[in-house]
Amino acid sequence: SVQFKKTTGYSFTDYLARKRIEKAQDYILNTALSNTEIASKIGFNNPNYFSTAFKKYTGLTISQFRKHIEK
Repeated sequence: SVQFKKTTGYSFTDYLARKRIEKAQDYILNTALSNTEIASKIGFNNPNYFSTAFKKYTGLTISQFRKHIEK
């Protein structure tokens, strides 16, 4: 884990969460899936936790992100 952090700059858990959120952004941009469906597809068992993690890593709620990309 020390080598992983040296290489990526992130802990494995943080790196994985970031990759999942990036995939969620892709789903939001390119599909009509609901937040619950996206959460399930990217490995979040709890849609509420997915929403919390999304905001933590993007600075936006999922609905704010959707509105931002519609502009």
